[in-house]
Amino acid sequence: MHCVASYGVANLISSINIIRYSGLAIIVVGLVMLIHAASIALTFLSSYTCVVETSSAESTLITATKCLVDLAIRLGFLGIYVWIGGLVMLRGISMVKEMKSETHSTT
Repeated sequence: MHCVASYGVANLISSINIIRYSGLAIIVVGLVMLIHAASIALTFLSSYTCVVETSSAESTLITATKCLVDLAIRLGFLGIYVWIGGLVMLRGISMVKEMKSETHSTT
């Protein structure tokens, strides 16, 4: 009977470690996504140029509007990417915190 009980505890500890490492891996994935989003933003904002033609008021307005819409779309996608990276990190952190609380309550 003692052998079965120790085997159950070993499996519990093993599954807790797997979940903890999975949580840490998810945190790393979220962090990589956030760092990648920051590098995209840095390269995009440092190299973004918009040439506005000044031949007429209509073409100037059309070109400026096109540049602003392009900028808004790029920043929107970048914001969604950062949001998803933050959610991934949040899930990983909650997994690690949950495993810490379970290991402290079992001891």
